[in-house]
Amino acid sequence: EDVPVAGRDWFRAVLDEPDPERTLRMNAHNGRVIKERFGVLGRVVSGAASLDPDVAAMLERIQTDFYENQLQVAESIAAKGGLKPGLEVGRAADILWMLNHPDVWNRLAFDRGWTPDDWEQWFAEAAIQQLLR
Repeated sequence: EDVPVAGRDWFRAVLDEPDPERTLRMNAHNGRVIKERFGVLGRVVSGAASLDPDVAAMLERIQTDFYENQLQVAESIAAKGGLKPGLEVGRAADILWMLNHPDVWNRLAFDRGWTPDDWEQWFAEAAIQQLLR
């Protein structure tokens, strides 16, 4: 389907979840599912971006959308009063973006041999520790 992530039911469920910890666990699970489906292809697209301006533009759009999605998750948690005191939404989004970034997945899953379960649990726990009260 040609529907942006922000318009998909599974992403809306993350934003609508009332419990901030559960929100982050759902976000980690969804990140895992996407990376399992797109992981190897993502590496190909990243490599091709330096050779083809159209691929580079597509990758830039994907990266921009990816950050915006993590920003929406951070905003959702902030609206529920779940962010650590003093943690700004933009900084929370930066943390989620980095922890959930495909490059981190690639390094851990492909280079270090982590299983998808290992990555999902690590990402969820790291996000909870970094973002929540």
